[in-house]
Amino acid sequence: MLHDLIIKNGIVFTNNIFSKLNIGILNNRVVSIYDHNNYTAKNYIDAKDCYVLPGFIDVHFHVRSPSYPERGTVESETMAAAAGGITSIFEMPISNPCCSTIKIFNDRKKHFKGKSYVNYGLYAAPGTKYEKTGSNYDKVLEEDRDKINSFKEAGAIGFKIFMINPPRGREKEFNGLSIVDEGHLFYTLKLIKNTNLVTTIHAENDSLLKYFSNSLSENDKKNPLVHNKLRPSILESYATNSILYLNQYINTKIHIAHLSSEDSLKTIINYKKLGVDVTVETCPHYLFYNKNVLKKYGNFAKINPPIRMNSDKTALWNGIYNNDIEILASDHAGFCYDEKVNAVEIEKAPPGHPGVNSMIYTLMDKIDNKKFTLENLIELCSINPAKRFGIFPNKGSINLNNNADITIINLNKTHKYSLQNQFSKAKKSDVLYTNKKYKGKIEYTIVNGDIIYNGKIINVNNKPGKFLSPND
Repeated sequence: MLHDLIIKNGIVFTNNIFSKLNIGILNNRVVSIYDHNNYTAKNYIDAKDCYVLPGFIDVHFHVRSPSYPERGTVESETMAAAAGGITSIFEMPISNPCCSTIKIFNDRKKHFKGKSYVNYGLYAAPGTKYEKTGSNYDKVLEEDRDKINSFKEAGAIGFKIFMINPPRGREKEFNGLSIVDEGHLFYTLKLIKNTNLVTTIHAENDSLLKYFSNSLSENDKKNPLVHNKLRPSILESYATNSILYLNQYINTKIHIAHLSSEDSLKTIINYKKLGVDVTVETCPHYLFYNKNVLKKYGNFAKINPPIRMNSDKTALWNGIYNNDIEILASDHAGFCYDEKVNAVEIEKAPPGHPGVNSMIYTLMDKIDNKKFTLENLIELCSINPAKRFGIFPNKGSINLNNNADITIINLNKTHKYSLQNQFSKAKKSDVLYTNKKYKGKIEYTIVNGDIIYNGKIINVNNKPGKFLSPND
């Protein structure tokens, strides 16, 4: 058989073990896995001394185009993903307008098609009306049920809900995404349950957010260190407790996004013991920094929820070691340098940090083969995301007939992460990781059998990313 590509001499992770094997790829799929040298191919990768892994998946990712192309486009941000070893991303529905109707959802699919260097799943915002003024409840229920089901039929990777109201001035981006009323939330989750899709929750309590904001003077809000006073951990833990308590009565699939605090993790562990269907993610910025980073970097380190205390950081690592945290994600959220630096008050600075390019590097650097192993990294960033969101084993594993989404890394090399090897349009805002040196190097990122990255983005006109759906 003449293969399109052979990856030879690599240490391949397949069937949950590492073995020295060769992989043959033809027509975007893995068609051969073997340990002999009798093969022919149009192209070869010699992966000697390298680990050949199922492509990494980032379940929490934001693209700002077409409304804000200066912050990032499909091309620029998925190029950053590929350079970071990511072969699939799940885009959040905070677009302008918000991805809360089936028309906008289909428009987002068209916007990504032919532009993405990596595979892409799209979240939907529920956009349920619930108490539509002047309408019959049964009619609204039927309309909402049809809308939720239409997202499922269109291939949504899942749903996203914010438990807080939109930031002032960004209402269009959050229309249909923010659900603060508990009755509306209960109603919506019951409808989503029928789709068998995951609902990812931004867990912060809106009433408490208002209280803590009102308790600080305008002058205090100019100090970046007050970010934890504006959004203390009780906002997250209270909201987490609320949504999981409701889910005892609904039993839909809940995923808690960007967990930041020890209190919230304890709450989640308790509900897991009760049998509540919940998974959780955290992000590198919560694992590698504490609140003092706000003193150093100011608005550039403003992320919601905030980066917190050393005790929270330690608790999150223990949650990873104990398998209480199943997924690591970047929460890649690009804002321009000027947008960050020009905000006078920390409360008004745009929240987010562009982390997709750096995530795997920060985690490879942590590997010690004791507490945190390469196998742990594969589980957290490949296997578990694919399983939770219904795309395993075609994603998240290397097996015969799977799509050839593969990341090849060398743990014996080092990598200096600098502006020269970043691709996000918001890279000047990437202050947390730029100019740091990391143990391990991403040698190749392969998407659907095509080599996209080998130390640089190659063949920039080839964008092999495909739409991902649990329906497939």
